[in-house]
Amino acid sequence: MKAIRVREFGSSEVLTYITESRPIVGDQEVLIKIEAAGVGRVDVSARQGYYAPLPEPGFIPGIEAAGEVIVLGKNVDKNWLGKKVFVRLFSGGYAEEIAVRTEALVEIPAPITSIKAVAFGVNALVASFAMDLANLDKGDRLLLRGATGGIGTVAALIAKTKGIHVTAAMRSIHKKIHLENIGIDDFLMTDNLANLSLNYHSILDLVLGSDMDAYVNLLAKRGNYIIAGGLAGSPEIDFGMSFLKRVHQSLSLHVFSLNAFSDEEIRTRMGQIFILMIDHSLSAPIQDVFPLKDAGKAHDLMVSGNFFGKIILAN
Repeated sequence: MKAIRVREFGSSEVLTYITESRPIVGDQEVLIKIEAAGVGRVDVSARQGYYAPLPEPGFIPGIEAAGEVIVLGKNVDKNWLGKKVFVRLFSGGYAEEIAVRTEALVEIPAPITSIKAVAFGVNALVASFAMDLANLDKGDRLLLRGATGGIGTVAALIAKTKGIHVTAAMRSIHKKIHLENIGIDDFLMTDNLANLSLNYHSILDLVLGSDMDAYVNLLAKRGNYIIAGGLAGSPEIDFGMSFLKRVHQSLSLHVFSLNAFSDEEIRTRMGQIFILMIDHSLSAPIQDVFPLKDAGKAHDLMVSGNFFGKIILAN
């Protein structure tokens, strides 16, 4: 089979397109013919050697994939054969085939394709669990930091199915039209936040950075601040003082990682996401679909930031 391996940590040039043997299928595993794999910032960080826990060089990147079950381990239910499935991975998605334990499989219902499943994929899992922490009802106000990223766009789509008012924090109007097309209600330009008092019920922060304190001040009483990413790096070391200064307003801070959830929780939630996609005719934006051999080009596009929507590798 064909696969991409990271021969050493570094630039996109270390992504090596190789031919190797088909994976060995364990008794409790299935072999998936991969049709689509997501490209994300985690993949880029792992390739560069910055992501923990980190495989040794030589690994196959890719933390999500979808495709068809083509081989069963001897102890696997025969009903899995031929099914389309989505799987969240530690690594291994950048390949034509992968052996996966059955506990990690999520059946993809028709009419969702493998590409559409991956377009939602891990981004939707993060967004959906984070929205649980936001604890919002119809008409409540959500502020998104990082709305133009994969998690942010899917969070907006999910929020709008619940009648939540969604505001995107933006430094410029670049990509504004794309956000309007997915239902963002309004925009908060972030060049001067010092004197604002907008009382958002929850803030989903995928950015962090040194100006996080200014956003904490935009929360309503009993508001929720959810951290689910950090594109701009760490906040100031004393960022917690912003919460302590408003101790009598009972603000809540949540730091979120998908790694805290079990296979069963992820499998159940992904199934719910597929139902949501069908019931509301939802599709996540897709920027581009590359052949597997062009994984380096896909990574370069991710690093450039000049995209809106999911970047996908397809076989």
